[in-house]
Amino acid sequence: MIGENILNFLKSKLEPRGILIGLEPHQQYSKTPDGLDRIQGLVKSPAIGINFDTGNAYLAGQDPMRWLLRVKDRLVHLHAKDISGQQSQSEQSIKILRAVRSGSSVFITNFLYNDLPATPTVQQP
Repeated sequence: MIGENILNFLKSKLEPRGILIGLEPHQQYSKTPDGLDRIQGLVKSPAIGINFDTGNAYLAGQDPMRWLLRVKDRLVHLHAKDISGQQSQSEQSIKILRAVRSGSSVFITNFLYNDLPATPTVQQP
């Protein structure tokens, strides 16, 4: 209820001004595709889209490319963050950019965390 009220408030301020915001997969409520969809589905608004962070999806044990393809038509911003260290930055960037529709902003970074497993733990549907 609180989240819905906040999103409705934002909708009322953003839509008339043509401003977009993006909900990001992060922490317990939106670390799964279904969780992020539930939050975005609380309020129907073209002003409220997805700010997809591939690194957060990876850290949550999800398949970032599969999840990106699921939300690509709702993207307002993509943070293409390669933290696995398994692919070169250019290879990952090309795959991500091919998956994204035009019109979304894209920010690409490359992080390598020493405490991450060499192979990501991905939850399969």
